[in-house]
Amino acid sequence: MAATWIRPYDWCDRSEGMAARTAFAHPGDMQRFDRPEGRKKVGVVGGGVAGLTAAYELSQLSHQVTVFESTDRWGGRIWTERFGEADGPYAELGAMRIPYGHGCVDHYVSKFGLTRRHFVSKNNATLLRFRQTSWRRANWKAAAEHFGSHLAPGPILEAVAATTSPLSSRALWGQVTHDWNFPALCQREERSLAQVVNDAIRNQWITAEDWAWVGALNGFRWLEDASVLFWENVATLIDPHGKYEIAGGMSRFVDEFVRQLTSTSKVTLRLHSPVSALTMRDGAVTVHWQDTAGVHEEQFDYVVVALPAPCVARLDIRPPLSSDQEDALRAVHYFPIAKSAVLCSVRFWERDDRIFGGSTATDLPNQQVWYPNDNAVPMTDDDSDHLSPTSRSVTGNLPIDPAFEPTDWKAASEDVANGPGAITGGYMWGTNALRFGSLDETQRSATIHDCVIQIHPNADSHIQRIVHRVWGDWPSPGGGGFAYFRPTEQRKYGGILCRPHPDPSRGAHPRVFFAGEHDGVAQGWIQGAVQSALAAAASVMSQP
Repeated sequence: MAATWIRPYDWCDRSEGMAARTAFAHPGDMQRFDRPEGRKKVGVVGGGVAGLTAAYELSQLSHQVTVFESTDRWGGRIWTERFGEADGPYAELGAMRIPYGHGCVDHYVSKFGLTRRHFVSKNNATLLRFRQTSWRRANWKAAAEHFGSHLAPGPILEAVAATTSPLSSRALWGQVTHDWNFPALCQREERSLAQVVNDAIRNQWITAEDWAWVGALNGFRWLEDASVLFWENVATLIDPHGKYEIAGGMSRFVDEFVRQLTSTSKVTLRLHSPVSALTMRDGAVTVHWQDTAGVHEEQFDYVVVALPAPCVARLDIRPPLSSDQEDALRAVHYFPIAKSAVLCSVRFWERDDRIFGGSTATDLPNQQVWYPNDNAVPMTDDDSDHLSPTSRSVTGNLPIDPAFEPTDWKAASEDVANGPGAITGGYMWGTNALRFGSLDETQRSATIHDCVIQIHPNADSHIQRIVHRVWGDWPSPGGGGFAYFRPTEQRKYGGILCRPHPDPSRGAHPRVFFAGEHDGVAQGWIQGAVQSALAAAASVMSQP
């Protein structure tokens, strides 16, 4: 029987329009992919979410799995920075939220019994701090006028999107089936956000001041070199209905995978075990790896490589990958991201400023401040300080379902508001993150400290510790925080980044499968890692 390659969207119902509910659905019972004859021995390279997902599903069907992770921790780009005890203050230096509708992630959150907590994206009480002036987000019109704009972000973004032709449902699916025979789809893939913004300004649909305002507010100024298709996916497919977080920290998602894997004899987990090479010979794959005891080799029937593209490019794979796949792995861009967690002795933002969840946007070097959601509950009409919901679209996430997006929040507990806590004191993107990354550790801390007290002058005496994560500093993922398609890159690289090896389209029997958030349209989200891992695991299961 011919070898099978199952792609991340093969199980999706394409008879409907492309939306989160259809594009990001879990495939269901994985046993339907599993061939009954014999159990396979599988190596998984990479202990991030993709690798853990693949290992979990394979082990659930009694395949023998070994997971190799080069560092001293599991979870990859999920990084919960905990200050003190497990139930003490924490902030997320990696993935911090899960959009509603990301079905593959939802599946495991439910299966593992993890608690969802609404992630506050919109809060009228948070601040807009631009050009040395601060406003509450509820007073967004005053902030816009400071830029010379009189529009809310929603109409501005709609005007930018209107510069491209409408897409049919079939054309939208073309980006994951790699069918580019749709002019409107190609137009979006070939053009940058900066180009369509300039078109909207030239057509006098918006002004340069309008874009300066929304670009600073939403951070889109740092995304101007992205393809329009990438940007629109974030605005309308990835993020249409708000988000949630895992109560107690995103690392609990990782911890539960590890707990499940360590509870079975079918899985071996190896930390501090970097893999240097894969060698295919005689119907098997030899994994070359090392630990403190020395250099080792182990033979497997199949291997799942669950690493970011730059890390895959560094592997010595024999026989080598095809030249086009090697080029794709080396050339695809990764978006620079930096974050700073700030431990504070008192939640001054709650006690004094009455901010419960959400984010402050600023033109200071820290770009954004995100506040914890663990003490936030929505206000009701009975609350005397309920603010007007007129800024519901102020962050520009389209479309918005008000049922998921309350705009006014209060304390669940005033005792918590008077206690210690942690904020994400800086969330920096693109060139802004690169500039921050060029600083040494002392300069980084001084920068974040200065930015936080400019936004919150009452913060100075309460800041106790600052921890940074500049993702470009680390060999994994390598060069940035997540895969990022610039114009022409999705069409050029999207279909081959995770092509199995050897190439099954040439009649070969693949032994190595790939997974990671760079595969598909959910770059930068846990969903992309999990969905690609499910496809890789299903592909291994289905091999003869």
